[in-house]
This record gives sequence, C-alpha cells and structure tokens, in this order.
Amino acid sequence: DDQFRQALDTLVDKKTYTESLFKGAAVPATGPLPSSSDFALDKSVHEFNVEKAKKLLDEAGYKDTDGDGYREKDGKELSLVYAARVGDANQETIAQNYIQQWKKIGVKVSLYNGKLMEFNSWVSKMTTPPGSDDWDITDGAWSLSSEPSQQDLFSAAAPYNFGHFNDSEITKDLNDIDSAKSENPTYRKAAFVKYQEDMNKKAYVVPT
Repeated sequence: DDQFRQALDTLVDKKTYTESLFKGAAVPATGPLPSSSDFALDKSVHEFNVEKAKKLLDEAGYKDTDGDGYREKDGKELSLVYAARVGDANQETIAQNYIQQWKKIGVKVSLYNGKLMEFNSWVSKMTTPPGSDDWDITDGAWSLSSEPSQQDLFSAAAPYNFGHFNDSEITKDLNDIDSAKSENPTYRKAAFVKYQEDMNKKAYVVPT
C-alpha cells in the first residue's frame, strides 16, 4: 500500500549516499524527472526520517507484536526479497545499507538468492511479464533527457516498468503530459508537476 512504500522511501538516506559514495558527482533525486529539468520538484516529499517511517508503518498496520524486532501484519511476518543487481563498485555497499536501514524500522529484507544478481539474469527477471512472486524490491538506472515522456518507463505496458504496476491516475498523468494540450508550456509544466507528486505519493519508484 502507499504508506508502506512511502515508509521504505523515507528510509533511503539519499543525501548521505550521494555525498559519501559519489563524492559530489551526483545529487539526490526529488522525483522521477532529472534535476536538470525545469519541471523537476524542488525537494522530495520523502526526506530521510526514521521516526516518520516507523509512524507510517504503524498507521498501515505493520507492528512488531512478538518482540523479535520485525513487524507483522495479520499474523504474517513482513519479509521482503530484494533483487539487487551487480553494478559498479558501490553496488554491494548500497544494497547492504538499504537492508540495514530497513531493518532499523522492523522490515526484514534479504537479497535474491542471498547475493547480487548477475546483470543479464536481472534483466531477464525484470522484463518477465507480471506473475513472478519471488522478489519484492529491485533497483535500476536509466538516462533521460531534461523534458522526457515517461511512457516507456511507467505506463502499464512499458518495457521498463519493472514493478509492473498499473495505476489509472498515473496513466492519466502520463497521457496528459503527451497530449496536444501540453504544447502549451504552462499546461505541460503543471502536468509534469502533478505526475511527479502522484508518483511520490504512491511511491512505486524511489528516485535516488
């Protein structure tokens, strides 16, 4: 649900990661548009905040009822599989940091088969049609122009919609961005802002 995904987003310390791992060569993302875009949001709605993340999970009904340090809901332990991929030299560190941050708020997360996925295997897994239930979280990266259409990323049938989410509100936002009305710069900016706000609210994707 939205609150659960927002909690995981709130536990990603984007500022510290970009400063410590990329030594000033990157800036934290505020939404699905690159920071170079004139339409990018000024700040993320999910700034790093451990207590806020805990509160969101409490409100969503995820609580540690047996004292083992991990949350449950409806009698079932909250346990997620993270399909992290092999990448640059920082990838293992980033993945393990995420896992440790999520553990702090009582969310058990383990790597897919206990290790980072080989890149081609990861691509094959991510582009498989919906139905696979052996992973819950993944990561990815792509290049974008400063004012892109995001239909190929996050529309229902998009090849790079790795989470395979299908949301009518996001679909409407994407269609508005690409509509004839968006030839008007004012309308286009408003459409991009609404789209980013909706994506941040629903937290299907955690831009970093």
